[in-house]
Amino acid sequence: MLLEYLAIGLAAVYISFLIFWNIDSRYYFGWPEVNFIEDENVKIEIYPNGLKTVFLFSCDDLSANSKPEDIHNIIETLEKHQIKGTFFTIPLIDGEIPIKQDHIKEVIKGGHEIAQHGLTHKWKKHSTLPILSSLEFRGLSYKEQEQSVDKGKNILIKSSIKPLGFRTSHFSSNEGTLEILTKEDFLYNSDVRIRPEGKITNKRFLGIVYGSIYFPYFWETQYGKILIIPANGDYTWGLKTSIMEKSALKAAKNRFNKFNKKGGVFCLLTHIHPQSLSRKRGKTFLDSFLKYVKEKDVWTPTMIDYAKWWNARHTLNAVTYLRRETLVIKLEKSSKYPLNGLSLDIKAERDYKVYYNG
Repeated sequence: MLLEYLAIGLAAVYISFLIFWNIDSRYYFGWPEVNFIEDENVKIEIYPNGLKTVFLFSCDDLSANSKPEDIHNIIETLEKHQIKGTFFTIPLIDGEIPIKQDHIKEVIKGGHEIAQHGLTHKWKKHSTLPILSSLEFRGLSYKEQEQSVDKGKNILIKSSIKPLGFRTSHFSSNEGTLEILTKEDFLYNSDVRIRPEGKITNKRFLGIVYGSIYFPYFWETQYGKILIIPANGDYTWGLKTSIMEKSALKAAKNRFNKFNKKGGVFCLLTHIHPQSLSRKRGKTFLDSFLKYVKEKDVWTPTMIDYAKWWNARHTLNAVTYLRRETLVIKLEKSSKYPLNGLSLDIKAERDYKVYYNG
């Protein structure tokens, strides 16, 4: 009997530990990967124009099956709040129907981004046990993943879009996927990973909880690095009652406030789907939440615009020194992308000169 109680007690402690670890990981905070932020002479802001937080809007599952009125309603809401969005597009829905040109035109004419969302969004059935299945990319070999990425990319290129952002269907990426994306010149992948790999995340435990970190980070592969931008949860999915809608809005605001307080990067995940933004409550939520976000000191670019900025900002080096009574600031970056709106805060009132290679 004593051993049984002991076993039960240890199991309870273990489960509590897993839950605590997952929740802790969910709000894991680490400093952004930036070469220079400040010294005794100058502080350089990490976002353009001195803005303190980043909000990224992303919408999954744009496809040939999407309804034109749903696309229009989402874009209209974004434009109402002057926010640019990123639409993760399924190139070949169910492996049969390619994305429609009219859908792509509707998105890009408003200055929004088309990114790639896997290839078909289909599950892969097990070859010997058909009752078992794997998520789209997790069920593929390295070569099959490579072929899927390339095929989907070429479909979008034929539609005059060269995608630079990628999100795996069902968040089913692995290290091989990231290597392939880097080789294919994608700048970022947006998933729900937690750094470092191996921690208990929502992909391994408590799958209903979306994991996140405050800042995107770079993943190194043999072909170079790719930026990982974690998604922070779809609060619009399945809002059937007014109570659910109010609860989701409160939860989203609370979570965004944590990012806003830390100066982090909040990426809202949504879906253009009958269970999400296509519903009246989903649209109402989005309108209310975007209004709340825009009341803050926040930068709202597309995900690729953010990725280009971050590729440049994290490489920026600064050297400062006094030459007689003049402060000399030398700035150098190794990225090819510009840093328009770079903001410097000189800590003492004095003459200064800035030399910048960008």
